[in-house]
Amino acid sequence: MPDFDENDLCIRHARRLIESGRVVLDGDWASARPSVEEQDAFLESHGWEEYSAWHLGLDGDAAYEDRARYGFPVGDFTRIHRSALIAAMLEASRDGHRAVEREAGDLLRRLAELNP
Repeated sequence: MPDFDENDLCIRHARRLIESGRVVLDGDWASARPSVEEQDAFLESHGWEEYSAWHLGLDGDAAYEDRARYGFPVGDFTRIHRSALIAAMLEASRDGHRAVEREAGDLLRRLAELNP
């Protein structure tokens, strides 16, 4: 199993999006999660660094240009999804990725503070 650590680039990006109100508070992450085709299109037009900014976890053992390096997506490449953060926190908790779990919880708290 990969060993994911928190992705500081994503954390900063997510905080900015939350502060600017670019969030989806309700919704089904399974429906909103970008498809493989949407991910391919995003990678082609934006590159790996911007792709990384949408993933809360990084596997340092995987190559930079390998999707396996990036885990725990937080949005649809335009907005942060509360349901994605919940899914990330639950999955990270289940699999023992404590840093990712902690950061997902922190982002959820920030969402709650801005959107009571």
